[in-house]
Amino acid sequence: MKRNYPLLVLILLLVQSCCFTNGEEIGRIYFTPEEKAIIPYADNQTIQFITDEDFEFQLNTTVSSTFYSDQDFCEDYTSYENYQVYLNSELPTLDVQLSLQNRYNGEDDDDTLYVAITINNTWFDYDFSEPLETVEINGTTYTDVYHYYSGVLDNPISEVFYSYTFGILKINYLNGDYAQINS
Repeated sequence: MKRNYPLLVLILLLVQSCCFTNGEEIGRIYFTPEEKAIIPYADNQTIQFITDEDFEFQLNTTVSSTFYSDQDFCEDYTSYENYQVYLNSELPTLDVQLSLQNRYNGEDDDDTLYVAITINNTWFDYDFSEPLETVEINGTTYTDVYHYYSGVLDNPISEVFYSYTFGILKINYLNGDYAQINS
């Protein structure tokens, strides 16, 4: 048995040797400029908004592009771009996060690119079966508008109207107040 002990240790070391090194990145998948364009904001941009009480304020943008991987321990991996735009306002307090997401459609093995919206740490849902809407704001008609809603019953913000061309158009509050793009 003592003779087999060093052999057993050697076998265990060989089997676990891959775990002493990290895998290598074998590829990076980036969003194309066309895909990123569905979040129509640039870094350090200021977007003018107005409330239902005619209070004007600005949302300031910050763009972030990082990478995450699907790496399992010891294995080679591919990194994927994580593209996000943050919009912030101090008064009213709004911390908005827009991120590009891929929604896998199991029916035809196709990914659908969409914008995920989080405001003040609350996720807003979009029902992909719903038709796009038309919204009028300050006499301007916006078509192909996505209607996002909060799944949290007591969240002060109830819904968001978003356009891939213009960005956030309107934010409705549960109490009937709203903030909208000041175009």
